[in-house]
Amino acid sequence: MQVVLDPYLPCGNRDDERSYAELRREFLRYFDEGWDITIGADRVFWGVVESVNKMDVINQRDGPENADLDKRLGRSMLRFSAQINTGNFDVFYFPCFP
Repeated sequence: MQVVLDPYLPCGNRDDERSYAELRREFLRYFDEGWDITIGADRVFWGVVESVNKMDVINQRDGPENADLDKRLGRSMLRFSAQINTGNFDVFYFPCFP
């Protein structure tokens, strides 16, 4: 079993109005041989082809905090992952879709 808490605490901003704290990722993962279940807010990465990540449709970009838009926010989900003969099999449930 794994518990992950990923806090984000921007410090030293020049703008005092943008001081805040948040959890970017917070999830509980239970894993066994060949499969795992994740509950909570996590980020999903499926790889990059020719410097473009066209399949990255689950996590939204964190535009205000990074100008090059490569940082992503965590998303609430229930995820089941299993390793099968031909690769990985993932099933996602999103309790709310923005």
